[in-house]
Amino acid sequence: MKGRTLAAAISVVFLALVLMACGGEPAVDVKKLMASPKAFVGSDTCKMCHLEHFDSWMMTLHSRMTQDVQKNRDVIIADFDEKRIREDLAKLGDKLKVPADKIFIPKVEDIKYTIGSQWKQRYIIEKGGVLYIAPIQYNADTDRWVNYNEATWEKNPWLLKCGGCHATGVDLDKQKFVEPAVGCEACHGKGSWHAALPKTAVFEKRQTIVNPAKLTMGVATEICGSCHNRGKSTKHKDAEWAVGFEPGKAL
Repeated sequence: MKGRTLAAAISVVFLALVLMACGGEPAVDVKKLMASPKAFVGSDTCKMCHLEHFDSWMMTLHSRMTQDVQKNRDVIIADFDEKRIREDLAKLGDKLKVPADKIFIPKVEDIKYTIGSQWKQRYIIEKGGVLYIAPIQYNADTDRWVNYNEATWEKNPWLLKCGGCHATGVDLDKQKFVEPAVGCEACHGKGSWHAALPKTAVFEKRQTIVNPAKLTMGVATEICGSCHNRGKSTKHKDAEWAVGFEPGKAL
């Protein structure tokens, strides 16, 4: 009897602690929430409940795919010396489609974002309110500068041609994105419902986010393939990434 009484007492205390923990959560109208459009919330929101997974993601190249230079200039891994850059470009000779002394080289202060952080790095600038990849690339393993679409770079807006695989939550109509990286939601889907639901709504929470580990191999692979396959969009004739693709659904 004493054992049962003690077990019952422990259960009551545990239940009280759970209720206290849940009591701090704001009331959520689950039906109303799930009737609203899903939206991207960014990896920092995911971090609030999934710190271990967030820290693991931060150690990957996905988290550093696109980095904001305006917030931290140290993300630029190269020395931006125009003289040295043009010297490297000149060594390429006939491989260039534009003379080395005519290729556009951005000033460091004009760089908005970097793409890549380990083997090679490219640089995003803004022109007329549109983001473009500058026509130079730094190769870290050889410590050399090379050309990158030097004759056509101004005809290839970054968000349209590449943005959906370099950033998360890209909106081509608004020319914006939610997160400059391959964030959590790039593989798990939009997280607004999942983040807003209370912890007590266990079933709904699990149903409103994609867990690739629980998908069939083919469907899970399509999440990676949506970018690593480097295909064309079927929903936007000029886009070179899977516009509108949702993790967990057919590519």
